Amino acid sequence: MKTVCKYCKAHVATDIEKEYVCPYCGYEYKTPVVVTRHIGLLEWLAARGINGKVIPHVSSIEEIRGRVVYGVLPLALAAHAAIVYSVEMPKLRPEMRGKELSSKEMEEAGARLQGYTVRKELGEVV
Repeated sequence: MKTVCKYCKAHVATDIEKEYVCPYCGYEYKTPVVVTRHIGLLEWLAARGINGKVIPHVSSIEEIRGRVVYGVLPLALAAHAAIVYSVEMPKLRPEMRGKELSSKEMEEAGARLQGYTVRKELGEVV
């Protein structure tokens, strides 16, 4: 199966859904990771064609290093991911905070993905 590299647009003979390195530009495709215990979030992401390896929490930095991550991570962990997508819900009512939400309830709360890239600063903080 031939497909197009998302980075350099070269035609490559592989399944883009699997992990691989583009032989033309060296871009490394890795399976996304979804960090959550919430079924509603998994359903909401799936409805948008987003899937990946689902884990309830990060046990090792290697699980997320260089990967696209969907979920909430502490900054120290997020710095190891390529990008972290968090779900923002600007219309979430106060009484709904902290509750298990369905995909429909997330939609009603205006759920949208916002990407973040985090980098760790080197050196000491004064």
